[in-house]
Amino acid sequence: GEKYIYLLTNSRNEIINTSVSGQFSLNNLNTGQYSISGLSYTGSLSFGTGSRMDTTIFSNECYSLSENTLIFKKTITDGATISFDDGQTAVNTCKGLKSKTFELKNNALITQKYAYALTNESGKIIQIEKGNTLQLNDSSLLVYYLRGIAYSGELTLKLGDNINGKFLSTGCH
Repeated sequence: GEKYIYLLTNSRNEIINTSVSGQFSLNNLNTGQYSISGLSYTGSLSFGTGSRMDTTIFSNECYSLSENTLIFKKTITDGATISFDDGQTAVNTCKGLKSKTFELKNNALITQKYAYALTNESGKIIQIEKGNTLQLNDSSLLVYYLRGIAYSGELTLKLGDNINGKFLSTGCH
C-alpha cells in the first residue's frame, strides 16, 4: 500500500528529519531557513538523514514528492540580562532632573537587533532606545523600569504602548 512521510530539510537541501504525522520539533534547530516536503511512496524507504533532496532515490519501489514545499525561517532571539555600563542593575537619580545620560549593555550571546524600553510601573512605554545610550529627558516619576528587547523584523512598539503586549515586533522577540 501507499505510505506518506514528511521531510524536513535545511538550506543545503539535506534531509535532517522525517515525520509520519507532519509535526516537527523546532527546538533544536539553529537559526536559518528550512523546508518541509511530502513524500508518497510504496515499498521501503531507501535514504537517511543527510541525504540530498535533489539526488536521493527515496524508495526501493515507487515514490513521488509533493508538488509544493513549505519554507520557513527560524530566528532565535536572546533577551539577555541588561545592566548599566558599570554593571549595576539599579541607579538613583534626582527627581525633576532635566536630562541625564546612562550607558547600557546586555550580555546577549548572539548578534541580533536589540532595543531598550523605559516604562512606568504598569509597563507603559515612555521611551525607546535602539542604541546603548539612554538619554533620560524627564525624571518626573519616582520609579522607572528598563527592559531589553531582542527582536527580528521591525520593532512595532510605540510610545504609550504597554511592554507586556503580545506583539513587540514583526518577527520574533
